[in-house]
Amino acid sequence: RLFAIDSANTPSILCFAGVRFMLGSFLVLLGSVLLQNRVPKLPRGKVAAECCALGLWQTTLQYAFYYMAVALLTGAFGGILNSTQSFLGVGFAGVLIGTLGNHGGGSSWGIFCMLLATVIFTLSGPWNKAVTKKADSFAVCFINLFVGGAALFVLGTALGGHLGSVNPLGILVLLYLAFICGAG
Repeated sequence: RLFAIDSANTPSILCFAGVRFMLGSFLVLLGSVLLQNRVPKLPRGKVAAECCALGLWQTTLQYAFYYMAVALLTGAFGGILNSTQSFLGVGFAGVLIGTLGNHGGGSSWGIFCMLLATVIFTLSGPWNKAVTKKADSFAVCFINLFVGGAALFVLGTALGGHLGSVNPLGILVLLYLAFICGAG
């Protein structure tokens, strides 16, 4: 609301999310300085490329599908489907059966997008863990968020999105959301 972005305007939401993740990436660098008294050494070569690929997978793809789903599903139904992230590794038939109740709904495409975002999230965990064995975890997180956020912003812009109006309260909320992203 503070950026005058309609909840059905997925391209503008992608632009907003991209800026949020890019800002969050710089907060990760700040966290590294505060917690380790240094800026992390950024990886090079194959490891840097793997960090970038992880960012495109974990941040760009996951959130692109997530935000498409959010625009197409009711809040309750989307939340229930999104909760499958916790159960995907051990099966989520019970959660899916629970979604058949009266929780609102949405389009089949929205359901597909939310479940795909969940699968992407689940597959990202082991990959992220493997990459952080090869490079500083702060550096991996920085690259993941920055590259993924930049790709979301470019994708949203290419689809006709924009940030809308900017006001001081909106900037504070954006910084708060970036903090949540970076702190996580």
